[in-house]
Amino acid sequence: MFPESRPPAPAGLPPAAQGGALLPLPNFNLPPEDWARQELARRGFRREPGKKLVALDPGHGGLEVGAAQGRLAEKILNLQIALHLRSLLEAEGFQVVLTREADQRAFNLPESQSLSPNNPTRADLQGRVDLANAAGADIFVSIHNNGSSNPSEAGTEVWYAPDRPFGDKNWLLAREVLAGLVEELKAAGYVTANRGLKNGSQFRLFRDRVFPLFVLGNPRTEPRVTRATQMPGILGESLFLSNGYEASVLAQEHIQVAIARGYLRGITRYFALAGS
Repeated sequence: MFPESRPPAPAGLPPAAQGGALLPLPNFNLPPEDWARQELARRGFRREPGKKLVALDPGHGGLEVGAAQGRLAEKILNLQIALHLRSLLEAEGFQVVLTREADQRAFNLPESQSLSPNNPTRADLQGRVDLANAAGADIFVSIHNNGSSNPSEAGTEVWYAPDRPFGDKNWLLAREVLAGLVEELKAAGYVTANRGLKNGSQFRLFRDRVFPLFVLGNPRTEPRVTRATQMPGILGESLFLSNGYEASVLAQEHIQVAIARGYLRGITRYFALAGS
């Protein structure tokens, strides 16, 4: 059973571009569908019966640095937080699979298949989704830290997709993780601004088309086929690396551990409330 409060209805989407239907493009920018199963086998992954499985997705990696402040790179912070969180989750009896375990992409697109600079990023994101699906994860948690052209922006936010078949669970997981992050950061000595929940289904508008956050969105067939997660998921933005003060906060290991504890608190609350 869910609590009595319900997620807000998603705002209306802008109209799609007028004109003829777009023809599907070759999927040279996607990993093969069997790649994720092979990668899990290479790692020796086995699903443990009786345990909830959490897919942790440390954002960016390799050439994808993400936000940065001096030598402090988001891709490294995301992985450090994910590794702390994995230890905390396993201590609580969860099983964990990481989409990446080192400073690299989850999936590296062969150069011969790269049709544009964006393709390796798209293939990497698809690989993260495919790994979570192949593992049979119960939830998908993508770990990020924020960046902005405005260095005064600060605070904590969590993204979710309300238009998925399990949109209510997406919202519930996002709500509990956001509360957990705010609570644990405060307990660690940093009172973060609560920026609220964000609609990942309406992440950006490009050429009169609305695009979701790739790792949270519905499957698509145009202009290219994409595969979506088969479980509830969120994307957390802990603090802003583009804000000098918050970057100095993020550089402290006890803050990284506090962020991991915030995710843990939200995840455990989610399973207690969702009942599945």
